Amino acid sequence: MSRLSTLVKYRELILDCKDNQFDSTPFSHNQSLISKLKKDHGLKDDEVTQLTTISNHYNDLDNQHKKIKPLLDNFSKDIEQLIDNEVNSILNDRLYRDYHLAYDQGHKKLDNDIVETEIFSILKKYISDWRYPGLLMYPQSMKIVSKFVTLDPLYILFMNTIKDQHILDQYPAQYQNRVRRYEVNSIDFKSVPKEQMAVVYSHDLLKLIDSRLIDSCITNVFSLLKPGGIFAFGYINSDSSDQLDLFEFERFSYYNNRKLKNIVNKLGAELVLTKEFNDYGSLAIIKRPGKLKTLKAHQALGLVKNIAE
Repeated sequence: MSRLSTLVKYRELILDCKDNQFDSTPFSHNQSLISKLKKDHGLKDDEVTQLTTISNHYNDLDNQHKKIKPLLDNFSKDIEQLIDNEVNSILNDRLYRDYHLAYDQGHKKLDNDIVETEIFSILKKYISDWRYPGLLMYPQSMKIVSKFVTLDPLYILFMNTIKDQHILDQYPAQYQNRVRRYEVNSIDFKSVPKEQMAVVYSHDLLKLIDSRLIDSCITNVFSLLKPGGIFAFGYINSDSSDQLDLFEFERFSYYNNRKLKNIVNKLGAELVLTKEFNDYGSLAIIKRPGKLKTLKAHQALGLVKNIAE
């Protein structure tokens, strides 16, 4: 086990200790409760003594936990600092890379039909409303695009609009012409309309860009959202020992839920959901404050004309 893996395991153990609290509430009024049991149910003196001893033990454990919790908090912060130092050391040994290069570095495919079915089931309520526009970031397959075709209009970011054209080949020319394609090779997204998107989805961008750019990427995408819009994205939660190997040995990006919560608070956003999928990665949904609004009353209609006329 590597040094980083060991530190992450230790942190998980500390968090488990913090979460396993002793609840002495049922015994907080133990004397009056025991007296009532003795009166109403005829408890014997030795039974009263036994119950009193048990309740006192629970109270002692609860008091000990309250004393040790601040120590565990400080220890957890120390471990987190060691983890961050170790991660920075690893990152400094790696080439500073961008999204375009990431696909050329032999990353294993994180394909899992069961996980992806669950992800799109979670997203269904966000991506099935034709009244709102949405943005799909760097899709790598027609399968992903097919989940977002209800959004109107659908914007798609490509690294190369010509090279990636095959992703839309399954659709009629009329639909392809409606898709708003952008060739974007940097995470500033300056050419993309601001405050226009009800939904932005990134399947793997934040798993592949340089770890030091992830917060900037989230910030820039956030500026594309309408009030009430959401940004859903896959990422690697490296604070989980189940996903750490993807960063340490598979060269995926480093991120964690601590960093995610910090950037969400900084943006004044709402963290709607985080969900882990072990060695596949995690899903996060963040929401811009406000309520989605639209002027669309119905879907666009067209005249159906008989060619023979």
